[in-house]
Amino acid sequence: MSKNRNIAPAAMAKRPTLDKPGTNSLAGWFLGPKAENQEAMHALISRAFEAHCQDRKDYMPGDPVYVTDDIKASAEYQDTMSVFGERLDGMLHDLRGSIPLRGLRRVGPVWLRQ
Repeated sequence: MSKNRNIAPAAMAKRPTLDKPGTNSLAGWFLGPKAENQEAMHALISRAFEAHCQDRKDYMPGDPVYVTDDIKASAEYQDTMSVFGERLDGMLHDLRGSIPLRGLRRVGPVWLRQ
C-alpha cells in the first residue's frame, strides 16, 4: 500500500517531482538579490495601491471629504506628515544592509568556519 493513501491516484500522477527540469516561474515571486524585479514589483504594488484608493473614492460617493486642502495646509497636518517622513527615514536607515539570513550564500561560509 502506498504511504500516500489519502491522496487520490489522479492527484498523485500530477504531483511535482524533482526528476525533470524546472521552470523559471519562481523568479517572479521575489525581488531578487540585486532587485532585478524592482520595476515589476513597483508596478504591481502601485497597481494594488491605486485600486485600493479608487475603491475608497467609489465607496459612498456622497460622503463629504475629510482631508480637505485646509487641513493639508494646517501646521498640525504638516507636522504629522513630517514626522511620518522622519520615522520612515529612520526605519529605512535601520533596515539598510539587512540581508536574508536563511540563504545558502550566508550559511555556507558559517559552516565552513566550524
